[in-house]
Amino acid sequence: MKKLNIGCGEKIIEGYDGLDKQDTGQKWVCDILEFFTDFNLEHLYDEVRAEHFLEHFDQDELKIIFNGVYKILKPGGMFKIIVPSKEKDLAWVLTHKTFWTEDTFKVFERGIFCSDYGVPLWKIKEVRTNSRKDIYCEMIKL
Repeated sequence: MKKLNIGCGEKIIEGYDGLDKQDTGQKWVCDILEFFTDFNLEHLYDEVRAEHFLEHFDQDELKIIFNGVYKILKPGGMFKIIVPSKEKDLAWVLTHKTFWTEDTFKVFERGIFCSDYGVPLWKIKEVRTNSRKDIYCEMIKL
């Protein structure tokens, strides 16, 4: 099973290829937006994870990321995401460009980030907020 950890930073996880623009010993050393626009890696991974990473991007950048993740995932692949809830004090640091709720993820099943034919590309397997006010979401590529 091939797995990718985007925005891994120094957190190298066994069993995952890491991707970050700073070289900390991970497999992929490049900017995430360049990775998804410059490389042609279709259906390579079974799972992609992004932990406390997506909140640093604006809506246009997130479209590139979500479409890129969709492209590199195999059919039925899993996108695992952890972001701070907008209710968390640390969600409001100046480096964050987007603010998340559990409802934010529901748009992926309703038409945002859909195929050209209006067909949803994602199915939410699970979305929940933990006691630290972090939102955990698992989305399956349809």
